[in-house]
Amino acid sequence: MKQAIKQKTYFISLLTLFLLSGCKTTKTIEVKNGFIRDYSQMENIERNDGSIQQRWVSKKLTRKINPLQPKAFFIKPVIYYPKLEVNSQFDALSAKKIKVYFDSELKKVVAKHFLISNTLGPEIFILEPAITSMRISLENFSPLEVLPFKAVISSLNYAIGGRDRDVEVRLESKIINAESNDLLVTSVLRGNALQLENDSEKLNQSHIQELVDSWIKQWDKDLAKYKAQL
Repeated sequence: MKQAIKQKTYFISLLTLFLLSGCKTTKTIEVKNGFIRDYSQMENIERNDGSIQQRWVSKKLTRKINPLQPKAFFIKPVIYYPKLEVNSQFDALSAKKIKVYFDSELKKVVAKHFLISNTLGPEIFILEPAITSMRISLENFSPLEVLPFKAVISSLNYAIGGRDRDVEVRLESKIINAESNDLLVTSVLRGNALQLENDSEKLNQSHIQELVDSWIKQWDKDLAKYKAQL
């Protein structure tokens, strides 16, 4: 019996650590898109690297009596939400390469700690990631407002000349119970990609990869740390 309780706690804690780590902060971040149905209940979390994460966890995962636990994860491919728009600074090939890289790395890190399922069913949790927006700012200038992804690339042409552009990426994620379709976890991550040097440089995988790697390493570190404490 004790072993069963310990195993249940292990699964729930891993799930929590996967998307949720850090300390609470009162800093408010406004989000205006519909990938996550309700942002109002999300808490702002300051992660170890200083970035801000928003998250919400269902009580069905944290309750003491019969909490839900995953047997495996079904990972959906990352999407550009609400819609990917391409132009001279961000083409379809670059968008595809970023997507393929993120999909591969996310699956690898989850597979180190959970079984990966190719089918849906009881005790399967669905992980849905989406790149939903970026914040673009000119170096040494105040940042622009957070924009929907489809409007971001055209905004790279906002300024004149060759001043560097700072690029902040937002990744949103949902975990859903495949059997009941209940929403279990929501998360919003933000981070800075590499700068664009001017108004003609294309945004591609090389700009985003370091940021994606940092998120993947943090998730892996959190999971490994917890596992070592068992």
